[in-house]
Amino acid sequence: MFIALNHIIMKKILTIILAFSITTVVGQVKRQEDSQKSNFETFSIAAGSFSKKEIYLIGKVGSISIEAIKLISISNEKSLTALRLSATPYNSTYEKSAVLDADEVDGYLKCLKYIQTNVTSSPLPEISVEYNYYARGGFSSGIFNQTKKSKWTVYLDLEKYDNNSTFYLTPDDLTVLIDLVTQAKGKL
Repeated sequence: MFIALNHIIMKKILTIILAFSITTVVGQVKRQEDSQKSNFETFSIAAGSFSKKEIYLIGKVGSISIEAIKLISISNEKSLTALRLSATPYNSTYEKSAVLDADEVDGYLKCLKYIQTNVTSSPLPEISVEYNYYARGGFSSGIFNQTKKSKWTVYLDLEKYDNNSTFYLTPDDLTVLIDLVTQAKGKL
């Protein structure tokens, strides 16, 4: 009788521990998802917000559109600006996009200029090398070499954890990309 009672108590304790563990993991995943949003995205989806969005198309490089966006809250007249990069994958009808907060644009431009000046002008290394830039909202961009193909490839990954949101450019496209991002920065 005592052993059976102990067994029942142990089952209840294990069930409580398991339920607590699952709740903790789900909470951590939610916090990670929230922390991966840009300030612009967080501002634009605030509960009870009513806002106006102004979108300025700056131009295109390859399949990537570059836009400057201004979000104005109607209720409190605060505003926030951002750079948006978007494209539609060849096998999809859904547009993929990424947002860089205004305070991230200088860092991204610095990255692109470094790649153009120091990486693509240097001899191609014999080993695989990657240069990566990461933004708050999950956007990443950079360049990598393909030793088998003996060339550099520029990439823009618009949505984290989405295999269908990576777009590629040639090193020659960097000049246009830098120019468009610089123009967009002027509108922010």
